Amino acid sequence: QGFGSAFDGEVRHGLETAVRAAGTIDLITIDVGADGSRLPRAVELCVRERVDAVVAYDLPPALGARAALGLREAGLPAIAVEVP
Repeated sequence: QGFGSAFDGEVRHGLETAVRAAGTIDLITIDVGADGSRLPRAVELCVRERVDAVVAYDLPPALGARAALGLREAGLPAIAVEVP
């Protein structure tokens, strides 16, 4: 689908709506690039900032697995959303 797709927008809108409703959650969004070249730095940022959870979507399986491994090693929960 690619960053900026209709599905991407729906996921982002849903997350933003839920965050606003909760009122106590900070939402950080990171675009890792269409080729995933910025993924390692994004994972490092999440680990360094000790985020509470990561929701990843629209990642090729190999990149998603690499990100999941880094997050798991740091003890951070992650949810992967497969793009239909």
